Amino acid sequence: MNESVNPQEVRLWVALAGRGCVGAVIGMILMADPWAPHGRTVGLFLAYLLADCALGVYALTRARASGVRRGPLVLISVVDAVAIALVAAFPATLPVRLIGGIRAIITGVSDVRWSNRHDISALVMLGGIAAVGLGVLLVGWPGPGTVALPWLLGLQAMVSGSLFLAGALSELRRVATTVVPHAA
Repeated sequence: MNESVNPQEVRLWVALAGRGCVGAVIGMILMADPWAPHGRTVGLFLAYLLADCALGVYALTRARASGVRRGPLVLISVVDAVAIALVAAFPATLPVRLIGGIRAIITGVSDVRWSNRHDISALVMLGGIAAVGLGVLLVGWPGPGTVALPWLLGLQAMVSGSLFLAGALSELRRVATTVVPHAA
């Protein structure tokens, strides 16, 4: 019997690893220059949201093809799309901080639920927990101004993205080494 790797599930985890990678990289860029003009911070955050949304939609199509439950991925993609529209419409410091925090909480909870339902890497769950915790910090800390905003947005994106990337790479390794029966 001919056996092969499930290419749909491999593509799913590559897309999800991309989500984590984008978060980690843009988070580091945001944190590297907290004195950057506010417009640059908002532009980088919008780029992060766009990339996360696009990779989430791609992962959604891969999840459907591989038979994986899609609910949390749908929610993440919709929340990202709404956040893009809101940040573009209200680019001031307070709205961006609140939108970023609420988005982090919702996507973090979705990542945790998805991780629990599919019995996947604990690192994916830790990434979701980190997103929730840092999202609460973004929403609940009333004092951050323009200087603190890149640090807070960057810290959330970098920490949760890095953990999510590590979890996705762990799952990608598992999927790539698991063979499934190949239909003749």
